[in-house]
Amino acid sequence: FPSAFVKGWGFLDGAEYILTVLAKLRGSDIGDPTAWDALNTVTAQIEPDGGVAIAKQLVYIIVLKQWTTEVYYDAANSTGSPLGAVQGAKASFGCVSADSVQTVDDTLLWIATTRSASPQVVMMSGLKVDVISTAAVDKLLAAWDYTTIYSWQLKLDGHNFYVITSKVSNMTLVYDLKEHLWWQMTDSSGNYFPIVSSTYNSSMQHLLQHETNGKVYFASRSYVNDDGAQITVDLCPPQFDGGVDRRKMLGMMRILADRQVGSELLLRVNDHD
Repeated sequence: FPSAFVKGWGFLDGAEYILTVLAKLRGSDIGDPTAWDALNTVTAQIEPDGGVAIAKQLVYIIVLKQWTTEVYYDAANSTGSPLGAVQGAKASFGCVSADSVQTVDDTLLWIATTRSASPQVVMMSGLKVDVISTAAVDKLLAAWDYTTIYSWQLKLDGHNFYVITSKVSNMTLVYDLKEHLWWQMTDSSGNYFPIVSSTYNSSMQHLLQHETNGKVYFASRSYVNDDGAQITVDLCPPQFDGGVDRRKMLGMMRILADRQVGSELLLRVNDHD
């Protein structure tokens, strides 16, 4: 087995593939992940950047490098690596952190960067890469420390969620793939959300692994507290301006919401903007 490789792997047509920091794709023998022929190697070299992570989408191996992404397919070559490059699928988005890469169904998401060193969250679907982070999210990502990154994904009640955390920057961001909305998630003290991975069990219950306390949590919309702590949600409506040179006042506010036992509703207002 290769001694040095980056995070991730891809299984394609009976063979396992890994990626090195020199952007070399190494493949195992078909049906035998213990055999690694040194000749079964191809270098992702459309651009001279190094390898960061490897993933799979549909029937393609996705090579995520420092500022570009390359795509490979099973070309059934008789010698060397069976993989061949999909030249037209090369994207000018690299990967900031291998720990940010997640696959949600047939969609690949990660924190990307380009030669301009501007972090963004991108989504690859059908080999097409689109930027999904907003200008506000990009501004936050530009200030992040990428020393320790956590990411995980959750599909719950018809919604797909992509979650990314910078531990050093003390922030967790969540993207809803269905609603195309971003929000910030915190623990009960306002710090980053300390979940590092997700999966599900044989009963199709969603499980979340805590960073340090040794617990595995169930995730469900039916829970109205988080391990006994009240869940706080801040809703910020858009600004409203009824016109200039006019005094404005709010005579009445009606709240339309579901009631939960033990919940509390607080309204905040300020005169700033």
